Amino acid sequence: MIDPSSTVDPSANLTPPVLVGTGCRIGRKTTLKGPVILGNGCIIGDGARLENSILWDNITVGRTAYITNSIIASGDNIKEKARLIGETINHDAPADAGGK
Repeated sequence: MIDPSSTVDPSANLTPPVLVGTGCRIGRKTTLKGPVILGNGCIIGDGARLENSILWDNITVGRTAYITNSIIASGDNIKEKARLIGETINHDAPADAGGK
């Protein structure tokens, strides 16, 4: 499911299940291999690859970044060519979040 306000480049490859929120932009030659969920306002750079991941709202993923088995909290920016495997990123969480 892709919200009609979002844009997906025709060269992007989406393998369901993929859920794309409002106002997202998915770049050229991008791969989304579900399950993938993109919150509102996400920008996925050209050539990026996302697999089995959840991105909350307003996240920018740089060109050719690779994200798999990860959860990224709202407002984060993933650098170009970054590799995230099995990551949970929430910069606003307290240092001791998650219990012991």
